[in-house]
Amino acid sequence: LEFLAPTAPLKLLIKARRNWHPSFMQIFIDQQPVTEIELSRTNHFFTIDLNLPPGSHHLTVKPLLNGTQRSGGPTPPRILIYEVKLDSPHDLINFYVPAHRQEEFQKGLIQLEYISPLLEDGRLNPFAPLLELKHTEVINAQLQPINPEKIKKKINFGDRTIDVLMSPPESRYEFELSLPQKAVLEFGYGLLIEEDSVPPPNGAALFQVILQNKKSEQTIFQASLPRKEQDSSFFQKEKIDLSAYQGQKVKITLVTTASENQSSTHNIFSFWFNPLIYVPRKEAPKVILVSLDTLRADHLGCYGYSRETSPYLDALSRESVLFENVYAQSSWTLPSHTSMLFSLNSASHQVYYNDQRIDPSLPSLASLLQKAGFLPYAFTGGGYVSSIYGFAKGFHWYEEPAGGRHAPLARDEAERLANYASQWIKANQDKPFFLFLHTFQIHGPYDTPPPWNKKFLHENAKWTRIALRKYLESWEKEPNFTPEEIQNIIDLYDAEIFYTDATLIKNLIETLKSTGIFDQTMLIVTSDHGEEFYEHHGWLHGQTLYEEQLRVPLIIKFPHSRYKGHRLQPKVRLIDILPTVMETLRLSYPAKSFEGRSLLPVIEGRETSDRVFISDLALKEVKNPCPALMATNQGDMKVIIEKAVDTIKNMEIYNLAQDPHEHKNLLRSQRQLGLKLYRRLEKYYREKLAVLRETKKVFLDEKLREKLRALGYIK
Repeated sequence: LEFLAPTAPLKLLIKARRNWHPSFMQIFIDQQPVTEIELSRTNHFFTIDLNLPPGSHHLTVKPLLNGTQRSGGPTPPRILIYEVKLDSPHDLINFYVPAHRQEEFQKGLIQLEYISPLLEDGRLNPFAPLLELKHTEVINAQLQPINPEKIKKKINFGDRTIDVLMSPPESRYEFELSLPQKAVLEFGYGLLIEEDSVPPPNGAALFQVILQNKKSEQTIFQASLPRKEQDSSFFQKEKIDLSAYQGQKVKITLVTTASENQSSTHNIFSFWFNPLIYVPRKEAPKVILVSLDTLRADHLGCYGYSRETSPYLDALSRESVLFENVYAQSSWTLPSHTSMLFSLNSASHQVYYNDQRIDPSLPSLASLLQKAGFLPYAFTGGGYVSSIYGFAKGFHWYEEPAGGRHAPLARDEAERLANYASQWIKANQDKPFFLFLHTFQIHGPYDTPPPWNKKFLHENAKWTRIALRKYLESWEKEPNFTPEEIQNIIDLYDAEIFYTDATLIKNLIETLKSTGIFDQTMLIVTSDHGEEFYEHHGWLHGQTLYEEQLRVPLIIKFPHSRYKGHRLQPKVRLIDILPTVMETLRLSYPAKSFEGRSLLPVIEGRETSDRVFISDLALKEVKNPCPALMATNQGDMKVIIEKAVDTIKNMEIYNLAQDPHEHKNLLRSQRQLGLKLYRRLEKYYREKLAVLRETKKVFLDEKLREKLRALGYIK
């Protein structure tokens, strides 16, 4: 075994075992004996301290019998080595320098720095992505590297993840173009500064925008950051009217220079954010996708609920297409939102567990719309929709202000989100945009701000708020709730829906109408999963695949309210949203890369049969490449299969047309149908799981853990 040693002590760790023969192992480094180890018959784990000069070395392991090498006998001696590992307190970074660059490298003109993804206190290091050394270079259709110098990066900036052009002083970016009429230049600029760094009082970096035409060259923008000492705002946005240069061919240069007083010891990184030239047009197309986490369809008035929980959403549904039978691809947040935004079933994206990150090679709705010229922004509740899981793919700006990674769960999250969304829409109403809005407001704990929390409560209600998951975990056995207590819990859940409707949905619709862009906007309202209230002797979500956890609303207001008033019964899926958006906008996209299909044929009556949904759930305690629970359908017949390794542990079959609440298991009379659907699922999972996705493990910093703890996901 050949290995590289750093300039630090090493520990050699070996796991091995032998058969019945007394056996020894002799360890050699560079053909020189280091030590001799006697092996036990069970697993043997040992370490050897090494002090080696830095560079390449060779490790050899030789078996010995009774101190001498022997062979023969009825059963030959065997040594099985399980693991060989070299451990060091120092990281070793191996890189190669081209021959023509070696001279300048030896003169110290090339400098590398490596930063761990975690800080000492367990928080994620915001500088780690900036100095990432290991990466895969992407090649475009012309066989040219895309972003070869890693100038374009995603960085975490407070509670937001943004696309930036890294611009260390001294740097220049030049763009030549012919300016259209009424052109506007919009951009951001900022700094990342380590906590222990003190920037100069007159600014750490100077940002300039220079415009050159045939006649002259002039600086049209100049600013330094920070603007004053102790200034905590290291990010700014600007907008410059270029109509004076319309029709001219110009060169625009973005320049970053260091301030006179900046020391090389300052750990300060300067950048530009999303420089954009556009022509303001209110009639430009717009897409807004709203995900109301944990909202079951049958608790909305427009889906037949007896209570008035959603008057504004009900009114919107009359301007829209309402799909009556929509199925989520999982019953908890992370995999279901992955399916929604990437149009893949769980077996295809393979995000089953709470420490898995979405494969960065997968195209998303945001990345497709970004390539088509849309401005993609997101405001979310964080948690399992945090950018840390890869949801920022394709978004220029992915913000988590309504709770997010760096704040506790807010009881007025929907109202805060409404304010963020309203301000952003007003500022960007003249651009084509894609806006993704997500909130945990309806998700437990049920803690609506007063007086909203009492909207549906009886006078003698036991609880005016409840963190149900924590309450259930506080009991050694499952508590026996009375019918009144169950209704009390449902009342609090319904209050969350009412509050979300009256703040977020109402505000969103009013903003779109007051800005005059309601007609141009494709507005989609949905959810990732439902919630159970003991219908099948369980609570909350992420536990089963029954209707109360899988059936979600889907209301689509098309541009100019096309198709308004349609209520459609065929079963459809969350994965169908992405293709529907792309085909509505008449944008080309790689349809074969997605499992969803456009809903336009269903809306236009060209498709009337139920689509096949595949929903699943993995056991979070035992990691397995196959899910533990799977559900699918053939028309109205639904099968739920619980697996135990390679066998069926339990099977349930329901006729949803006759038994919509799944009370009568038809296994005895429909066993053959169940086995047929099981074989179909087995074939599907074999094919999909044969293609392994790059679902890297995520680092959960303590503040994200706090958010997940507040939502009841972790203890």
